[in-house]
Amino acid sequence: MLVLVGVLMVAVPLVGVGSLLSNLAILKHLHPSLVGTPGWDWYLLWMWLAVGCAAGLSVYASLRLLHGKSARDVEAVCSILWVIGPIAAIVTNGLIPFMMHEAEMLMYDYIGPTGVPLVGAILGGAIFSLVWTSYLSRSQRVRNTYPQAQVEAQRAGQ
Repeated sequence: MLVLVGVLMVAVPLVGVGSLLSNLAILKHLHPSLVGTPGWDWYLLWMWLAVGCAAGLSVYASLRLLHGKSARDVEAVCSILWVIGPIAAIVTNGLIPFMMHEAEMLMYDYIGPTGVPLVGAILGGAIFSLVWTSYLSRSQRVRNTYPQAQVEAQRAGQ
């Protein structure tokens, strides 16, 4: 459990910010004429908002695991994992670049001719979410840490 808390509190936000900074550096290099345009400024705003929201949700999920003691806390964290995983990948690697002013250039740089980076980001987020939600829903440690979850599961089975 502490590994997941650490991943959610530190690794997910750092990876999100690092990935965004890396992508922005690449885009600035590939399209220097975009920098400073209104389309670029809107793009930056929406990307930082998306990455910031995902990072905030990730930290919130880790705090919910640390301080929560009910099945609802575990269920909320499982839902958040899917939001910060594949849904965030779709938003930051597909939706936002597609909606911006220079959509063709940005989308081509993000997904390329084959779409591999977009598909890879979605699959990576989905695998991350699947592994951790499976752990949270099947682990005896989670049931021991959140005993109310076990009682609610028994009630649902009756």
